[in-house]
Amino acid sequence: MVAIPNFANIVNTISKAFLHSTIIPLYKGDHPISPMETGPDQVVFTVVNKHTSAIKALLTRGCGLSGWSPHPIMILANNTEYDEIILTGFDGIGGSCDDSDPKRAIHLDVGKVDVNETIRFLIPSGWHGKMSVGDANYHLTGGSETLLEGSFLEQVNGNGETKVKLDFDVSMVDGFSVPLTCSCGDEVLTGCSWDLLSLNRCPEEDQGDGVCRNPLRPDESVSSATEFFQPCEGAAYTFPHDHGANINGNPQCQSEGVTCCVGTDCDPHMNQCTGVMSGEEICQKFY
Repeated sequence: MVAIPNFANIVNTISKAFLHSTIIPLYKGDHPISPMETGPDQVVFTVVNKHTSAIKALLTRGCGLSGWSPHPIMILANNTEYDEIILTGFDGIGGSCDDSDPKRAIHLDVGKVDVNETIRFLIPSGWHGKMSVGDANYHLTGGSETLLEGSFLEQVNGNGETKVKLDFDVSMVDGFSVPLTCSCGDEVLTGCSWDLLSLNRCPEEDQGDGVCRNPLRPDESVSSATEFFQPCEGAAYTFPHDHGANINGNPQCQSEGVTCCVGTDCDPHMNQCTGVMSGEEICQKFY
């Protein structure tokens, strides 16, 4: 959960709106792929699928102080650029979250992404939202899966100066579906590459199709993860205040973009290699 002012309200708005929202399939364009580059007012996210099978993804915009977020400028998946997003009646930005039709919390369905293929999306300044990721063998709900979430909004520093900053994280606060990590340069900054569904048994009351729901989602009082989510504590959000997973204003991320990876073959985050997990082979690089 990104630690920016009112981001909790943004995420809650997304979650509440999902039950009344519309999933929009994206249609493949027949034009050449356009260049997609990070710049002062836009950032590219690249998500590589190293999972054991194909994945599915939904992109959902948020709503906060400035109203509804814009959608990503461009989306690329399986090396195919999708046509310009035209969502008549749903695509307006701004406005009041309270007064707006909740269906405006559109979920853009990226569809199935094969192993070793990528999803790339270009966000403009003013964007805030999330990407839900899950195994393609299961129905993607957008409510219980592993998330990449963030914002690219103006923030005020201690001197009262305003600057647009990229703020993002990997979250398992809603639940876990697949491992996900994100890097800038060669350093994994947020996320966890453990497959929690293989490591631990999900409690029966939290089980879903291909997911384990997180029972701590509504609990603001807790200070540690449940046993199921504990191996990823401090690397990804495993409870609402697990802020070790938050990356805010990293200059390399804003100048070069963010690369994320789905699967256990992804490089690990240092914080997932503590305690009983420190002896795992992939963790030896930290010791």
